[in-house]
Amino acid sequence: MADTFEFGILCDDAPLAEIDKGWDYLEVPNFIMVNPFACEHFWYQQKAKLLASGFPMKTASHYTQLGGTLGMRCSGPQFDREQQRVWAKRSFRRMKELGIRVVGVYGKAFYCPDDYCPNKAMDDAISCCNILADEAEAHDMVVALEPMADLTTLWPRYLDGIEFAKKVNRKSIKVMADLNYFYKLDQPLEHIYTNPELMVNVHIAGSGGAQPNVGTYEKNIIKLFKILKDIGYTRGITTACPWVPTKDGELDWAYETKKTAEYLKDLRDKTIH
Repeated sequence: MADTFEFGILCDDAPLAEIDKGWDYLEVPNFIMVNPFACEHFWYQQKAKLLASGFPMKTASHYTQLGGTLGMRCSGPQFDREQQRVWAKRSFRRMKELGIRVVGVYGKAFYCPDDYCPNKAMDDAISCCNILADEAEAHDMVVALEPMADLTTLWPRYLDGIEFAKKVNRKSIKVMADLNYFYKLDQPLEHIYTNPELMVNVHIAGSGGAQPNVGTYEKNIIKLFKILKDIGYTRGITTACPWVPTKDGELDWAYETKKTAEYLKDLRDKTIH
């Protein structure tokens, strides 16, 4: 359906061979599956495995690891500019080889501890985004910054993310709307109407973080779909969640991924047509 949005599935937990073919694309977790610090031999094998799934791969998530010995923060004392350059160079080149066009970057990577200068943290963040933008623009890709409702970060709310993207002022630096984080800080979904040209990816889940067809979020999902229609959004909506079984027994990936894909497409078609 070229005139509306498509549905993707984040393949961090779901076994590739068991994902129902009703999904339009995969979202690939960069740190987990692309792993830029891994050798090229690993990458050749991993790329072959991903391409063999038969799914288009249009978006990526999990751009960095947070914490641990790698650090990988985009601001604050763990921001290492040279490390970010190396990570970005391999990440974007490898993701491009998969066909990925939109790269999600955690808002939690952009933080400022109490003992760190806020102005320095903002300078770090802009510097890091320029590294991301240089690689994204070299590969005809865009970056979707993900506000994550964490008040210790530089831009916890969706509108904060919009303003930060404007401050960076690079054509490839955009934002993502994640429903879970809208709910967490009670942000109105109508904020998505603000600078809609800057919004390039959407994450969706159900109650408790489970798949969208679980729990009590349907009215909010319908509202989201109507807003996306209003702004002419034609990119993707990714189901990014901890999956739970909706029938007795262990989690049946084929059953659950089929059920969820059908639910979302039916809800979309009833809502916007």
